[in-house]
Amino acid sequence: NGILRNVQIAKLGKNKNDSYFNEAFMLALVEKGNAQTQGVKSRFGHPNMCATSLGTYIGRFKEFEYKAGASGEMFVFGTLYLDQIAKKVQVEGKGISMYDYIVEMATSNPDMFGNSIVVSCFCEDETITNEAGETEVVESLILEEFVSSDLVDDPAATDALFSNNPNDLGVIM
Repeated sequence: NGILRNVQIAKLGKNKNDSYFNEAFMLALVEKGNAQTQGVKSRFGHPNMCATSLGTYIGRFKEFEYKAGASGEMFVFGTLYLDQIAKKVQVEGKGISMYDYIVEMATSNPDMFGNSIVVSCFCEDETITNEAGETEVVESLILEEFVSSDLVDDPAATDALFSNNPNDLGVIM
């Protein structure tokens, strides 16, 4: 029905681009996401210098929660409501609508794509104890605005679309 529940938005800790999401950042994502009554915009990929984002809108994320995933790691989860326009817009050169592509990938290959958040923030050094038990200074983000959560093939803020819980409604879908 075009609703993907329990989608990973961000994972607590250091992400792939070396910034650090602390608990305050994660809670701010939930607060600012839920404050957007129409939902947080989601696009098919990120805009870049060579391509506009016009025509990439796929829907809105709502119902943000901060909770543990199947592995015990902490995540911000959200529900993606795909828009009907995504049924009409084709993935460039692929012969499939964005809607069908997302639903089929979420069903059969959720580990092959995920979310990448677009935020307005500033950075602050934070000292943490890493997994090796060593003290480390990380670049912690302080959230100002939650702009969008875009579907990409190599997300920085998460590892896949859903948690690895086989009983997760998103995985079952």
